[in-house]
Amino acid sequence: MSCFRTTGDRGSGAALSTSGGPGRIGFPVGLRCQTVIHNRFPRVPTLAGRLPAVLIALVLIASACSGGVDDRDVLATVSGTDITTAQVREGVQVRRDSGQFGAPGPDIEVGSDEVAGVLTNLVILQAITPAVEEMGITPPAVTGAGTSDEGVAIGAMFDEIRGHLLPLDDQAALDRMVDEELASRDPRDQPVCASHILVATEEEAQAVEDRLAAGEDFADLATELSTGPSGPGGGDLGCSPPSRYVAEFADALVGLADGEVSAPVQSQFGWHVIQRRPLDEAGRQSVVDDLTAAALTDWFNTAVDSADIEIDPRAGTWVNEGGQIGVLPPTDPTRNQPDPGTDQSGQ
Repeated sequence: MSCFRTTGDRGSGAALSTSGGPGRIGFPVGLRCQTVIHNRFPRVPTLAGRLPAVLIALVLIASACSGGVDDRDVLATVSGTDITTAQVREGVQVRRDSGQFGAPGPDIEVGSDEVAGVLTNLVILQAITPAVEEMGITPPAVTGAGTSDEGVAIGAMFDEIRGHLLPLDDQAALDRMVDEELASRDPRDQPVCASHILVATEEEAQAVEDRLAAGEDFADLATELSTGPSGPGGGDLGCSPPSRYVAEFADALVGLADGEVSAPVQSQFGWHVIQRRPLDEAGRQSVVDDLTAAALTDWFNTAVDSADIEIDPRAGTWVNEGGQIGVLPPTDPTRNQPDPGTDQSGQ
């Protein structure tokens, strides 16, 4: 699963990005993602800012707890702190009362995917609480229901955490960090601001080259001639690492200096004339975002990994490996088994 935002054209003839796609909202949102069981939560926390705010919606699910489990029963213990059936039941009720998740299903016993989802939220928040409090931050009181209000509260907490991990209020220090980060990266992994004019034939691309040589404006020509979705915006593809584009486009872009325009370049989408622009504030901010994501990822994973987590077997098993994190419900031995009255031979 690849979870990082991309910029530039999308669709036929302009889908230059070779990978990407927005990360799903989770606990919390990730540029670089791992999967959290149940609602496919990214494990890796990232930033707010230019991304859609760290919405950290604890949007795992919930349902009523039944099946011979008392409200006082402990479903999980996190470094000595118990999480009871009553707490999970509260998350269930808050979720259903919110009306944000559609019509409630039937009551579900402990061991269901939904109950394990709410329990996952509560366990993760409790696991990171000591590290949060060490920063002088008070974790919000949430039920694990995953409502929008709880998501906002968790997002605000992570915004505070970001400020403790990086000097976000010190622009000079941030600029030094960005410069050091850029210097350490392979040229193909550095954000580059680019525009292009996409046409169907080499002859058309050469005509574009001639008009540029005669002094016409690149953005004006892109608006007039480019067949890609970026055309109406003057061919602006934003600022992304060249490695996210198709190989021919990336090779040409890496070979340009700021302000230079390429000779016509052919790719599977047609013929491109590419302009490399100086890295703008949005491009530099993307590096800050990456640094923030990395710092928050390390902090989050360390906090969760250091917690002593025990799950009642009736509720499931705690998983924190192989890119997954969460409460895995008990396996139903009858699930996905063939109907005994069905011929499985293929005859």
